[in-house]
Amino acid sequence: MDREQKVIFTRRISQSNKTQLICVLFDIFFAYLDEGEKAVKAGDMVTARDELRHANQVIMHLKSDLNFKYDLSKQLYPLYDFCQRAIERSNFTKNTEGIEEARRIMKPLQDAFSEVAKSDHSASMMRNTEQVVAGMTYGRGNLNETTEQYDKSRGFFA
Repeated sequence: MDREQKVIFTRRISQSNKTQLICVLFDIFFAYLDEGEKAVKAGDMVTARDELRHANQVIMHLKSDLNFKYDLSKQLYPLYDFCQRAIERSNFTKNTEGIEEARRIMKPLQDAFSEVAKSDHSASMMRNTEQVVAGMTYGRGNLNETTEQYDKSRGFFA
């Protein structure tokens, strides 16, 4: 994942509520998975190993966020676990079969969480963050973003 993607994901995380954060995690997962798949196809197993390891870390985070008071969590955990093992298999066998299996399972889950996020209008989890304003100014076709920083101690309040 390149620096620009990390900045975009960081900004999205800082503005997300709980449901939107899960959607961002899925987007991060697929970004790492895509980069890992490209690297495997190119024969660059060092990059593939790193990208697929990051994809698995995202799944670990999704697993740790499950609330087992709900039956859905008990169904999601084995799916996440299977996807982790499939990605690890691709990493060791140096082919994309496991990556494709993980993508096939995770894509419908991403779509489902995206639908749920549309109806969640709760406030973002982080307070005291930079406000980002984007707009077309001083030129046709140029999108400029500015941030307003009110306090140097941004983020979560303890």
